[in-house]
Amino acid sequence: SVMDVEAARDEYDALFIGVGKAPLNLHASHHLTGFMMEQPLADVRRSLATLGFARIESQTMVEDHLASLCEVMRLLIVGAEGVEQKDLSTQRQFFDAHLASWFESCCGAIVKSPLANFYSVVAQFTSSFLQVECDSFAIDA
Repeated sequence: SVMDVEAARDEYDALFIGVGKAPLNLHASHHLTGFMMEQPLADVRRSLATLGFARIESQTMVEDHLASLCEVMRLLIVGAEGVEQKDLSTQRQFFDAHLASWFESCCGAIVKSPLANFYSVVAQFTSSFLQVECDSFAIDA
């Protein structure tokens, strides 16, 4: 409620779009290999195909983007129209394979960025939430 929509959009652009190269990156491939469009993206695409998910052609976001992976987790957990909820084992497997190893470094980089204001808070929340997921999966294992 204290953040203007335009200011949030401007901050997003400054952090994740940038001029030339973005200061921060929200893709697994970048965090795990240092480059875009690497093996982590291929692995995500393979998992998505196995789960019956396909990329919407009009979508410009690459599948290993943090937001995309969180959306897949949401669908695995609660399902949606035309998408069946998946069992805990499937949820854990996807999380461990595609989020667990890099979300903390991604969120930590956002929190540390001097350009981040609103997104610093979003990153802190995201990191805490995903850490609870890690801990929950560990308890059930």
